[in-house]
Amino acid sequence: MNIISSISLQNFRGFKETGCVQLAPLTFIVGPNSSGKSTLANALMFIAQSFNMRVATKLSPDWMGRLVDLGSFLDTSNRHAVKNVISIEVGLKINYKAPSITSGRPSPIGKYETRWKWEVRQSPKSEAKTLAATKASHLTISDSTSGVSIGFSYTGAQINLKLANEEIKLRTEQNIQFSENWLVASALKNIITREKSLLVGSQLGYKRLLESYTSIDVPRFFSAFERVTSARSGPKRWVAKDLSWSQNNETGLLNDPYAFDFDISPTNVKRPSNREQISKYLNTLNIASSIERVDLSAYHTSLQVTDSTTGVRSNLADVGFGASQVVPVIKGCVSRSNGPLFIEQPEIHLHPKAQSQLADLICESSATRQLFVETHSEHIINKARILILEKKIKPEDITIIYVNKTKSGSAITQIGIDSEGEFTKAWPQGFFDERYHDTMTLLRLKTKNRTIIDLDKPKATRSKKTASTVHDN
Repeated sequence: MNIISSISLQNFRGFKETGCVQLAPLTFIVGPNSSGKSTLANALMFIAQSFNMRVATKLSPDWMGRLVDLGSFLDTSNRHAVKNVISIEVGLKINYKAPSITSGRPSPIGKYETRWKWEVRQSPKSEAKTLAATKASHLTISDSTSGVSIGFSYTGAQINLKLANEEIKLRTEQNIQFSENWLVASALKNIITREKSLLVGSQLGYKRLLESYTSIDVPRFFSAFERVTSARSGPKRWVAKDLSWSQNNETGLLNDPYAFDFDISPTNVKRPSNREQISKYLNTLNIASSIERVDLSAYHTSLQVTDSTTGVRSNLADVGFGASQVVPVIKGCVSRSNGPLFIEQPEIHLHPKAQSQLADLICESSATRQLFVETHSEHIINKARILILEKKIKPEDITIIYVNKTKSGSAITQIGIDSEGEFTKAWPQGFFDERYHDTMTLLRLKTKNRTIIDLDKPKATRSKKTASTVHDN
């Protein structure tokens, strides 16, 4: 699975400088309101909507795009300073597939790691100028059949090849010849005499591979970024069908500016469709047993759900906010897309039990696509801890980013979950401790109500009164 492994921000919104923040296949983003929780995801979505698919190293800043509305350079610049240079640096881990040496079938052979940095500055003569550069790259090529693994490191014009315990440094332009798609093994014959070196000649040329990722795969990866937001009104009762209507397009019905297309039309395909999977999880959450698109007339269409208890079918607009809010979340989790997905407050309008059940789906889905989940739900976080103890997800595949606001701006605390389901750092105040504080307040008030003593009377005539007795007087 391809993931964004880290992010560093400078002068972006509330962050003066974040340092390197580690990300995981499942990253929870938590913290108080208006603390800057959405900023990390907003930075990634800004890059995603700014990418030029044809030229990876050249971007045109898209401040108000398909994923996020940042306003302008000044709106995004820390403290709205015009002289700031906005910097976004990300680490990427991308798995690469190629024909196996023995079978010829596509198989995972490489893990490509690179760091990208983008800078945006205000220019006196133009709206903005964007710069991009790859700082460093690393590639590991392996073949499970032969058991051979070769590591490449790339910095500037030099390639370092690691084979077993040997390290060979080659000047890119002088020592290695590159043909159409293949790294010519003869270039290494005088340096590496082992049979293992044949593996190098059997895979894509490293330089070509690097160029391929920087020009195609990285933009493609970011262009697959999707978002589900809870900040929207309820679903529409119907939408008009027109010539542009796609069978798979339900965005208008959900009334979500950031929604993406999904198929909830009837299907006869043997492989479970999105509609069937969405229906399955709606039933698990006890919201509905099925969902489908129903044509009301030749000109109008609607989304209909079937009540899991009564069996009555109703318009999605009539069954409460919980159903309409959670449908895009479920769709994102069951989607066959492998691009990153940002989910904003999936717990909105959901019963605590349903929140916990939704966490099952979120954690399961993080095995096939990277998820960023902004949440206030302790039920979702606690369920993730339980799933770690149940060995259903690895501790290293989850990280928690706690964002808090300070006088100098937003600050980040990174918290992990160990194999015992315990947090690796103490939580800042205002999340899990609130339940404890509320419980202690209830106990204190209950105790006080049971033992109110009238101190105005002599001790011999004092009587204990309940709070209700005092109010009656």
